[in-house]
Amino acid sequence: MGIEYQLQYNVCAAAICMVILWMYFTQKKTKEVHNVIFMALVICTMVAALVNIPGTLDKLDPEFLPRAVQILVDYLHACLLNLPPVLFAFYAVTVVRGSIRNVKWYWKLMLLVPQTIVLLLWLTNPLTGWLFDYTERGSFYHGPMQPILYVVAFYYVVVGVGYVLLEKKHSNRRIKISVCAYMGISCLATLLQYFFPALLLRHIGMAIGELIVFLNLQKPDEYLDSELKIYNRKVFEKIVNLNLEAGKGMNVFVLQIENLNFIVQNFGVENRTKVLIQVAEFMDRISQQNTYYFNDGLFVIMQPENKKMGAYQARVRARFAQMWQLDDGDILLNYKMMQYAIPQDVKNLKELYFCHSAFTKLTADGNHEVDIKSIDLQKAERRIKVTQIIRHAIVNDYFQMYYQPIYSVAKGRMVSAEALIRLIDPEEGFIPPDEFIPIAEENGMILQIGSMILEKVFRFIKEWDIRKLGLEYIEINLSVVQCMQKEMSEMILQMLKQYNIEKEMVNLEITETAMVDSPTVVMQNMQDLYQEGVSWSLDDFGTGYSNISAMASWPLTIIKFDKTLVDMVSGHEKGSEIIRSAVNMVKKMGYKIVAEGVEQESQLEIMKQAEVDYIQGYYFSKPLPEEQFIAYIKEKNGIEG
Repeated sequence: MGIEYQLQYNVCAAAICMVILWMYFTQKKTKEVHNVIFMALVICTMVAALVNIPGTLDKLDPEFLPRAVQILVDYLHACLLNLPPVLFAFYAVTVVRGSIRNVKWYWKLMLLVPQTIVLLLWLTNPLTGWLFDYTERGSFYHGPMQPILYVVAFYYVVVGVGYVLLEKKHSNRRIKISVCAYMGISCLATLLQYFFPALLLRHIGMAIGELIVFLNLQKPDEYLDSELKIYNRKVFEKIVNLNLEAGKGMNVFVLQIENLNFIVQNFGVENRTKVLIQVAEFMDRISQQNTYYFNDGLFVIMQPENKKMGAYQARVRARFAQMWQLDDGDILLNYKMMQYAIPQDVKNLKELYFCHSAFTKLTADGNHEVDIKSIDLQKAERRIKVTQIIRHAIVNDYFQMYYQPIYSVAKGRMVSAEALIRLIDPEEGFIPPDEFIPIAEENGMILQIGSMILEKVFRFIKEWDIRKLGLEYIEINLSVVQCMQKEMSEMILQMLKQYNIEKEMVNLEITETAMVDSPTVVMQNMQDLYQEGVSWSLDDFGTGYSNISAMASWPLTIIKFDKTLVDMVSGHEKGSEIIRSAVNMVKKMGYKIVAEGVEQESQLEIMKQAEVDYIQGYYFSKPLPEEQFIAYIKEKNGIEG
């Protein structure tokens, strides 16, 4: 009685492979080597399962197929049966390392030598019959070397899994689980079929293993932007790293949409998404699906180094000269673009992100272009580093408050101080305020820093009971971003109540920039606090931005003359007259005056003669840490204890 082969397993295997291929070809995918190998692996398994059906039927009935067709089918199936483990090993290596080029030489030998031996066995089999042959009556039988095919197949599966497990730096947990699952299922199915030939489980075992790999490692969600359906930054990073490791250069084209915030504020978030989808479709079309989306309207096209990028600029200009659709109309988009080469202009991913960060802040020329040569990568690197330092400082409280005393000309003693934030990182040391504050303002971290400053200063006022030191109030600088927050006045009043501080003991400093950027919100905040008894100072007067008529409408108490104006008394022949005129004008408006940056006795005397109310500067003291400041004030104001 002959063997009753279970052909339904081959049918199921072919069906699973067809489903995988359908999902594979209907989703967007990168053009990486491992994707091509995976497709070949699935096709090979599917064809082997299908070819095995007539081959098996022929074994049951030698007359089922003509002799020539029978031999062709047997050879084809035998070859295809041995290929999936080989392809799996190459897939495992490339999904980890991206390319065989990046694999060490001994791994290449391990991948190539066994299959070369098998290939020689196949080529010589018609003469030797070592793998399989036919009896005189045409019946198929296995040759003495047939078990080698199983050994080699098992070897390649083990090599693939072993490579993934050993390359810990480049493989993640999901890759490890997927390849181990493939090995376990395919090896178990092969062993069962070896001992129970009627159970044709080998193909379905491989198909199930491939399905697991597909669902875990070939998912489009990982490398596609969920809204725009184009590649994301994650896959961009991967491809750049792989190309750099393989020594391949790339050309990159960058496009940024600049008026997205305007669209959100005037037309809503939905229209922002709608515009980005249109731009994504356009960019993906002209780049032949080689566009990547980072964030905030930044699109990147990457091509091999032998492909020029000039055509993209022309097509972008032509398209962006036209309107883009919104729900209730059309809009022109503001944009800028740039191109560069890797590694000629940008050497690695780190520099690339420095480059993109700087690009977003630069102004394009009349053709909407930014020249890569205009970007200072070292400056961009420093900017990103300082951003990281600020984040760590907020979490770990690396900020310290320094206080610079303010001298009253009328009272002849120190009556106030300006609170100044200092960032001292454990590794980088002192980070100047004029470096970290603009960065913090741009990324919104200044709000957290501003809250920390208020907390620290209010605690200082409360703990030291500053009036016993002869101090009347402490000046606190507010950033532009803080002043633009609608809830700012309420938050400050709550904190004053929390620390039980009299409102007259706080003076808030503001620059004219804050008043100009969002006048309605800032004015409301100032009025709310002023009515509660909190006074205001205008900082940086004399820097060329102050609008006297506008200044008169704001609830200010003190005007602070900037150091550049004070320096005029010693660097300008008519400096003293200018100072006196400025003081006279400001005082007629009812304001008190603080002269900042006084460093010389001659400057001090001129300020006194001009009837400036308060003096601040290195002539008296530089900004001091809390305890040093207290000691200084006690000494200068004659406070005992």
